[in-house]
Amino acid sequence: LLKKEILLEYREQHAFWAAMLYLVAVMYVVYRVFGTMTGLTWIALFWIILLFTALNIVLGSFGGTMRRRLLYYYSLYDPIEYFFAKMIFAWFKILMAGVLLILLFYIFYGKTLQDPLLFAITLLLSGFGFAVNLIFISALTSLGSGQSTLIAILSLPVLIPVLLLAMKVSSVAAGLIFDSSVRSDLLWLGGIDLMAVGVALFLMPYLWKS
Repeated sequence: LLKKEILLEYREQHAFWAAMLYLVAVMYVVYRVFGTMTGLTWIALFWIILLFTALNIVLGSFGGTMRRRLLYYYSLYDPIEYFFAKMIFAWFKILMAGVLLILLFYIFYGKTLQDPLLFAITLLLSGFGFAVNLIFISALTSLGSGQSTLIAILSLPVLIPVLLLAMKVSSVAAGLIFDSSVRSDLLWLGGIDLMAVGVALFLMPYLWKS
C-alpha cells in the first residue's frame, strides 16, 4: 500500500510541490513583512505555517480519488491498512515540510535551537497528530460535497490542543522559556495522537463501507 501511495504521488507530484511552493512563498512574505523577529513570535509562526501547509498536503487524500477507484480499493484492501498507508505517507510529507520550514527560518532569521532533539521529538509527535487527524477528517468529509471547506472547518478545532502543546515544547527547545513539565507535555502530545488513532481505527471500517 505504501508503494502504491508513492507511485501515485510520483504521478501526481504537482500537489506536493505546490504545497512546498506555498510554504516557501508564505515564509518569504513573512520575512518581508516582519523583518526582524524576536521572542516567541517565530515559534508561533512556524507551527501556524506548518499547519496550513499540512492542510494543503492532505487536502483531497480521499476526495481526490475517483469513486470507481475507491470501489476497486474496497475490494482489495482492509480499511485499517489503507488508512495507515495514507496516514504514514502524509506524516512523512509533513515532516519534510517541517524540516524545510526550520531551514528557512535559519536562512532568513538565523534562528537556532538550543535542544534540537527535543524539537525533533515535538515535530515527530505533532506531525503524526496532524497526519492522523487530517487524513481521518479527509476520509470523513469525502462522503459529502465541499470537501476542502469541511476539512478546514473540522480540523482546526481538533488540532488546536496539538498546536498549543507543540508551541509550548518548541519554545523550551529553542531556549525561549524554561518549563520543568516539558516531559508531561510530550506525554500529552503522545496521548492525543493515540486517542486520534483509536477513534480512527474504530470509525474507519464504517466509513469504508459507506
